[in-house]
Amino acid sequence: MDPHVPKKLIDVFEDEVQNRVRGACVEFAERVCRAYGLNKMDVMAMIPDVRTLSGESKCKGITQMGAVCTRTGQFDGYCKLHLYQRDQSRPVPFMQRNHSQDHNHDMCLGYVPGCPACEKDTRDGYKDLDDILG
Repeated sequence: MDPHVPKKLIDVFEDEVQNRVRGACVEFAERVCRAYGLNKMDVMAMIPDVRTLSGESKCKGITQMGAVCTRTGQFDGYCKLHLYQRDQSRPVPFMQRNHSQDHNHDMCLGYVPGCPACEKDTRDGYKDLDDILG
């Protein structure tokens, strides 16, 4: 840092750079949302925090009017008003379809002759749609 440049001027310059970086990120997110039909809240959640010298970042939340919030994001990148959006934008973990371990084939195949679980279901009176349709 040059000792002849006042610290206040450096701080103002840094804040302006951070604001422009955030503005560019928000503009890019909005273009991606329009181009691919994505949810703006989900795309904004992926934008990294752009912190100022004081360590603050802006909220990643979306207002009711569809604009990006301008408050300070003090709770993991969200303001207190939009904190609920942080949890809504997290992906839901993939759940495996829980089926009997007796099946020896992929479940999308339906009834498979020779499969113990399929034959048990048929003996118990249950029929697959494939069996009904012939």
